[in-house]
Amino acid sequence: MIKKVSFKTVLLSIILVVAAGIALLLFYSGFVATAGSQNQELDRLFGNIGILKIPHITRPVEIQLKDVYGNTVSLSDLRGKIVFLNFWATWCPTCVVEMPSMEKLHRRLKDKDFVMVAVNLQESDAQVKAFFEKRRLSFTALLDSNGEVATGFAVNALPTTFVLDKEGRIVGRALGPREWDSRASIALFEYLIEPISKMSFGPISLLVPRFKSSTYNSMPPVCDPQSVFDQAGNPAQRGNSAPPRS
Repeated sequence: MIKKVSFKTVLLSIILVVAAGIALLLFYSGFVATAGSQNQELDRLFGNIGILKIPHITRPVEIQLKDVYGNTVSLSDLRGKIVFLNFWATWCPTCVVEMPSMEKLHRRLKDKDFVMVAVNLQESDAQVKAFFEKRRLSFTALLDSNGEVATGFAVNALPTTFVLDKEGRIVGRALGPREWDSRASIALFEYLIEPISKMSFGPISLLVPRFKSSTYNSMPPVCDPQSVFDQAGNPAQRGNSAPPRS
């Protein structure tokens, strides 16, 4: 015997389905609006410090290098932290001049989900260790002895800095020095440290940074790493000056 369904039951079912649809639509609209506002804020923060925001999320990157004490450091060990990955050399004046501001940023954020790694290009552990000790730098220094890691990251000028998210993906790239302890820089990294889920990256935002310090503005923007090796293929001996351009 077929039991008849009352009109009230049918009406109530329709109302529940419609209500659930409206709730889902409102939730989705709110999520999209939040993601959009997060993108706009991130665009603004990257632009303020003159960092190129990567328009598409990359796969997690991985490197394994020795530090100046002979310990192996892997990027995969740093998952869950925002990684400041800087490529530099002691002979590069613009690399040297940004180091104090890097140290200040490191000291400010080191107890949060943030880690600073400076990858030296083709110099000895003794040179790098002496450089760090003289300037009282406390962040991690790694040794790219043969330049393969820099090549893999397509580094063709120094200093070059990459910003990695907590999953190890490149989200930003800076060519040349920055005042890393500036308000704009601190605001960017503090924003990235806060958990932001499922962020989609929009168009590239690239601005030329304006530095307060005349030291930055009076120097060449980058150093050329191409002549780290001499014509015979042997490591060139450098002092504290930039290598000559070919």
